[in-house]
Amino acid sequence: MTFLPVVERELRVAARRRATYLIRLIAGAIALAATWWSVAASAGAPPASVGRQLFRFLSTLVFIYVGILGTQATADCLTEEKREGTLGLLFLTDLKGYDVVLGKLTATSLHSFYGVLAVVPVLAVPLVMGGVSQNEVFRVVVVSVNLLLLSLSIGMFVSAISRKGSRAHGLAILIAVALLFTVSLAAQVPRLSFIKDSRVAGISSPALGFFLAFDDFTGNNHRLDFWLNALVTLFYSCVFLGLACWIVPRSWQDVPVGKTSRRIRRRRIWIDPEQRA
Repeated sequence: MTFLPVVERELRVAARRRATYLIRLIAGAIALAATWWSVAASAGAPPASVGRQLFRFLSTLVFIYVGILGTQATADCLTEEKREGTLGLLFLTDLKGYDVVLGKLTATSLHSFYGVLAVVPVLAVPLVMGGVSQNEVFRVVVVSVNLLLLSLSIGMFVSAISRKGSRAHGLAILIAVALLFTVSLAAQVPRLSFIKDSRVAGISSPALGFFLAFDDFTGNNHRLDFWLNALVTLFYSCVFLGLACWIVPRSWQDVPVGKTSRRIRRRRIWIDPEQRA
C-alpha cells in the first residue's frame, strides 16, 4: 500500500489545477505592487533605509496572513465532509486518521503555502538594497512557514471537532489569537504568579517569533530564544495535528444536529411507525 495515499492523490490533483499556478502569480504580483508603492513613497531616502522599511512592511503582511487567515483554509475541510455524510466512507477502506487529516491538510493548504513561497523572492529585494542581512531574511522565512503550519493545524483541529462551518471559522480565529497573544500578555500582569519567568512565557508564545526574526531584537543573547520559540511553535502544530488525527475517526459517527437531526428522525418515524411511541 502506498504511504499516505490521500496526500499523493491530492498533490496530483492540485498539480493539474489552474488555481495552483494562479495563486502564486497573484501573491507575487501583490508583493511586487507593495514593493513598488513603498519604494515610490520613500523616494529620495537612503536605499538602506528604504530597504529596511520595505522588509518590515512585507514581513508584517506575511505574518498577518499566515497567523490569522491561514486558519480559514482548513477550518471547514472536515466539517463539510461531516455535513455531506461522506467522511465515514473514507474509513470503510484501510485509511487511518492521519491519512485523512494529512490528505485534507495538503489539499486545502497547498495554495496558502504557494502564496507564501511566491513572496519569498520579493523579501530578498531589500537584501539587495541594503539594511537587511541574510540571516534576517532566513529567520523571517522560518517564522512564516512555522506560523503557517500552526494556523493550518489549528484550523484542522477545529474542523475535526466541529460540524458547522461558520462556528469552525470563528473558533479557529479565536484559538489562534489566544495562542499567539494570551501567554505573552499574561506575563505582563504582576498578579499572575503562576508565570514567574517572563522569558519562558515569551518563548512559549508563537508571537515572539515575529520580533525575534529581526536583527533589532535578535542579538547574541536572543539567538537561542529564537530557535527555542520556533521549536515550541512546531510542537504546538504537532499537538493540534495529533489531536485532529485522533478525533477524526471517532467523530464521523456523531449524530447530526439541528434541522438535519430532526429531518432524519421524522424520516425514521415514517419508515418505522413503532418509533412514534
